[in-house]
Amino acid sequence: MIISVLYRNEFIKSIFEFLNSLESAHIYLVGGAVRDAWLGKTSHDLDFIVEGDTIAVARQLADTIDGDFYILDASRAYARVIGYDRSRARIIIDFTPLSQNDLVSDLRARDFSINAIAWDINSSGEELLDPLNGLEDLEKRVLRPCSEQAFLNDPVRTIRAARFSVAYNLYLSERIYQQIRDALGDLGKVSEERKRDELFKIFSAEKSYGCLC
Repeated sequence: MIISVLYRNEFIKSIFEFLNSLESAHIYLVGGAVRDAWLGKTSHDLDFIVEGDTIAVARQLADTIDGDFYILDASRAYARVIGYDRSRARIIIDFTPLSQNDLVSDLRARDFSINAIAWDINSSGEELLDPLNGLEDLEKRVLRPCSEQAFLNDPVRTIRAARFSVAYNLYLSERIYQQIRDALGDLGKVSEERKRDELFKIFSAEKSYGCLC
């Protein structure tokens, strides 16, 4: 199912075919695109974790699809490619290196369980790595942080919690509300751009008026 959903868009299919052809890197699709594909939705935002030279992989993809290439963080080797499909819809492709050579640890350091799911694009099957049971949380409509420190580690996640609650009609437990309250004091340390982007995503969602009510 994952592949059939992702490959609905021929341009996105070509991205996967190219990345899968690379012998110099092992690549995983993670986060929102995996979540949405499992729900039967096509995402225009693709996040990849790379075992290999992340910057080189991103450059090669940009050259192949005639896309725009950006280095988001040179010290951490984060890169982005932006391309456009036949309908001129923008496709954002982000690449990050594998953290500590351990995919499970990388997933556990993410924001919410529903975003801590990975698919090995180099595999022949569709088996998903889901160490925090994010798919089960989706079925139960529960938004659960990956750790007790998730909001303290990145306070912008307090806003992101509202976005995912609205977008996927997910329930927030009282414990999560307390974790959000504990992290709010550090929200001022987050850049205005990041906070703005999260708020705009909330406002663009259907029924955003029901956010966290």
